[in-house]
Amino acid sequence: MPMRYLVLVRSVPSCCVQMSFMSVCVCLSYRAVDTDPILLDRRLDLAHSAAVLLDKHGLIRYDRKTGGMQATDLGRIASHYYVTYQTISAFK
Repeated sequence: MPMRYLVLVRSVPSCCVQMSFMSVCVCLSYRAVDTDPILLDRRLDLAHSAAVLLDKHGLIRYDRKTGGMQATDLGRIASHYYVTYQTISAFK
């Protein structure tokens, strides 16, 4: 089972800051690492993609203009019981 981190995230930029403290294994080319050594663009892309996906399934509300996120009741319940967005989508 993969390690899960419980972190309070309210926006995409704060998510990127949290990701900088975690060991994340991602497939990257040497050119990507060479042009962006701290991988800020990659972290922003991952955070935005995750937020859009969670918003699509109703687990959070995501404001794309500001990058702000707000948990929904369904998202809090899913987080508490480790329910994935795939399971939520099966029951919607």
